[in-house]
Amino acid sequence: MSCSQPIYIDHAIQDGFSYLAKRHVRYTCEDGYVMMAGDKKIDDYTIYCLPGSLTWSVLYKNVHCRPIECPDLEPPENGRVSYRAKRVGSIASYACDRNFRLSGTGTRRCGDEGTWIGEAPTCERIYCHENPSDRFLPDRPYYEAGIVVVRACEDKSRHVVKCLDTGFWNKYPCRDVKREADSNNKSNKNDNNSSSNNNNGSSGSSNGIRFWILIIFIVVMVGLVLKTYW
Repeated sequence: MSCSQPIYIDHAIQDGFSYLAKRHVRYTCEDGYVMMAGDKKIDDYTIYCLPGSLTWSVLYKNVHCRPIECPDLEPPENGRVSYRAKRVGSIASYACDRNFRLSGTGTRRCGDEGTWIGEAPTCERIYCHENPSDRFLPDRPYYEAGIVVVRACEDKSRHVVKCLDTGFWNKYPCRDVKREADSNNKSNKNDNNSSSNNNNGSSGSSNGIRFWILIIFIVVMVGLVLKTYW
């Protein structure tokens, strides 16, 4: 004698296929699901074939496997978070508003226990740094991305510049007048030394030529004298 086909639970794994009296069938949920009896969470569900009535025992009603979901995520300040689903394995992606950069991991995954893995990132404001030869108008303790100011240079030039969301100014920094002057002085000194060496070399070369001309002249004159008397 046996019971009829036991209940079917969607996304559940059935253990036991003998429906004889006093036999049982056990159900567990697939990965990514949790077994529920109404609103109560249970680990598994077992039913028995009752020998008298040949019906399956009913311990709980409305037994089902519910997808495991992670809770809603709060977006970071000055940023946002997006995800298509909150089930196990789902990925949440973070991004920051303009002029801010992400600090931390940009993605998180919904874990098997229904919690998001990893720490939520933050969005930090982007700043541009001053160069030693720069002076900005207006003068401020810091310059955040997006601000437009006037850069006053030592050579009296003025430039309208903008702090980009890369952390760099949109134009090159001022020329370092003092450094350029030092560099030019050093270059002029090297040029003078090189010119002096060249002059000394030229003078030495000229003296050598005169010496050989004199030798050749003496040899020619001696030859003429010998030819005359011999």
